[in-house]
Amino acid sequence: RALRMVPMFKEMWLLVGGITNSVRSLFWAIALSITTQFIFAVFAVVLIGNAEPFVVRDDVQVLFPDTVGAMVTNFQILTLDGWAAHCRALVVAASEAGSTRLAVIVVVYYVVLIAVQTCVILNLVTAAVMENALTLLRDEHTLDLQIAEKRATQTRIVEDIFNIVGGDDAELITISALEQAMVQDPDVQTLLKRLDFDPHDATDIAEALDAGTGVITREEMVRSIRGVRGRAKAKLVVFSLSQALQLQRKVTRLHFKCDRLMRSIAEIQAQVEECHRVMGILLHSCQVMVDLTTRHYRIKWPEAI
Repeated sequence: RALRMVPMFKEMWLLVGGITNSVRSLFWAIALSITTQFIFAVFAVVLIGNAEPFVVRDDVQVLFPDTVGAMVTNFQILTLDGWAAHCRALVVAASEAGSTRLAVIVVVYYVVLIAVQTCVILNLVTAAVMENALTLLRDEHTLDLQIAEKRATQTRIVEDIFNIVGGDDAELITISALEQAMVQDPDVQTLLKRLDFDPHDATDIAEALDAGTGVITREEMVRSIRGVRGRAKAKLVVFSLSQALQLQRKVTRLHFKCDRLMRSIAEIQAQVEECHRVMGILLHSCQVMVDLTTRHYRIKWPEAI
């Protein structure tokens, strides 16, 4: 399920879903394949394994000793593993024994077995898996279209409510006006019912939509209510989105405060550096004055030193 949500694994999920939905078809395909191999194995033992020229040949008896052994050989032919060498060896052996009829039987047997098993049954299995995968893809595409259509319808309904409350050109309405319209306006109540809201919950809806500012924009209202189904889920989702919008505003205000604080800190740091520079100048001036005073004292009263 985790991989199903990743877009790059969508094709893999379709194949897995096609195989999962084709379990019943695969079961009957395997049963049909086993039945077909059993029938061909019986024909192979009777027509080839028990044929007079092949009874004394060990290489032929290894391929078609009995029904079970013939089914193993048929499975090898099904995988197309070395079937040409087997068929050629049997045809050569029949030709050496002077039995053209037996050589024709061998060729017809191999051709019909490969045609039925490989070209028909295996292709039917592949077609069943791909059909289920395509059905799953069509169902997902249809579901996506339905979800998109519902979201567009709900968006139009929310915008109609907004236009009724604030007017066609309004981009901002008050929560109190929205609550009053949900309580008194029949058109708004009808639109709320189409969104699976109960008009009697107007106060709860208004409180959930209020992010603390007392107003709401068109975009915020559409984003808060769009895609909500069911009254309980509607309240929960609208409240969560409202809290998220409120938190976003708080984070934005905190960001501005941090910027102002950083600027204040930078100004204070510049003032401290200026103070350091001034203090350095004052200390240097004091040191110069001390040196001048000491020199003057030594010149005027040298006997005191």
